[in-house]
Amino acid sequence: MRGKTNHIDGDALAHLARLRRRLSPEERAAYDERILAIRTVLELADHRRKRRLSQKTIAERMGVTQPVIARLEKPFDAAWRQPSLSVLSRYAAALGLVLEVRLRRAA
Repeated sequence: MRGKTNHIDGDALAHLARLRRRLSPEERAAYDERILAIRTVLELADHRRKRRLSQKTIAERMGVTQPVIARLEKPFDAAWRQPSLSVLSRYAAALGLVLEVRLRRAA
């Protein structure tokens, strides 16, 4: 569907936060990693749409096919595979952006 954005409302976010608190430290770390990847993918896709670039254009710039980008941009699909930092960085570069990774103390 064109123009569709992935959106999670406040109630869903509150529910996810409650579920996260029930996880073991190891499960929480894996959960946080996946959420970070999802947020990054959604932000990259949003930048692509705002710049009116097609998935095909991004794919060509990355040296992959358009279906690869389509799958990458569907993080809520059951078959979605978490992308590597390298893939996210290449997607950002295809948009003329730089993906930055920062370190901070754990909460």
